[in-house]
Amino acid sequence: MKLFAPVQKRYAHALAAQNKVKQIEATCKTKILSEHVFNISEEWRPDETGRITEPNQDYLMADDDFQTYSKLVHDEYAKHGLNIPLENTPDYITGPVFRKAEKELLEWGFGIIEENPTALKAIGELESLKEVIAWDMKVRDKVINLTMRLAV
Repeated sequence: MKLFAPVQKRYAHALAAQNKVKQIEATCKTKILSEHVFNISEEWRPDETGRITEPNQDYLMADDDFQTYSKLVHDEYAKHGLNIPLENTPDYITGPVFRKAEKELLEWGFGIIEENPTALKAIGELESLKEVIAWDMKVRDKVINLTMRLAV
């Protein structure tokens, strides 16, 4: 039976909470966009018109429409148990907790790598790895995945 280190548990719980909030956010935005008509603003796309149906296009709304949309989405969040201030995104609590847990997990993994000379040879220079992780999300995800696989 694999045992998780406390840092791995914190990361797993933070990741689950973050994913749940993002799922609720997408559900709420999609629902509001399907029930209400918000069009692409000429200010953003003068040559394009049409209804906005995808949450990742909500930035294309006119300011007045976006304020209405934000209020409707915020009310929908509350129905799903996300009671947050209107000016915040749904992950304003889970996001910082997740980033902290991720940072702790990476530091814990680096500690293990530093203690294991064979791992250092296989991975390369630890400082270089830390620098790459700061900007390359694919490498960061691989290191997190490997770190989560470690049994303690």
